[in-house]
Amino acid sequence: MADCHALSCAEVTVCGANVEACNGVYHDKEFSDCSTYNHIYENNSGGIIYFADGQWRLKTQKSSSDPLYAIDSDAAVPPIGKWRNQDGIGYCNVEVAPLAIVMQHPPDASFILFV
Repeated sequence: MADCHALSCAEVTVCGANVEACNGVYHDKEFSDCSTYNHIYENNSGGIIYFADGQWRLKTQKSSSDPLYAIDSDAAVPPIGKWRNQDGIGYCNVEVAPLAIVMQHPPDASFILFV
């Protein structure tokens, strides 16, 4: 695979979750591989948004390995809208601020893409 470096700058806001630690503003913590979605978003209350097995998932650091909320998607960033609670009866609302991606390929050449 070609050498590729990327930095994603997105802000995700969650509200309406019945677990208070899930609500709030999330920032992109990690992006390590251009070939897969390895974003991890965290808020200051211990909430985590991550991508796995064709879903964007939301959980807390203190919860089990199962997500509390999820949405089926292959989008590169968490999708906007209502994410279902894993019990199937509740939702949280997710909003995403405009995204800027800085790509370097090769590492000495860069450009900015606003999505």
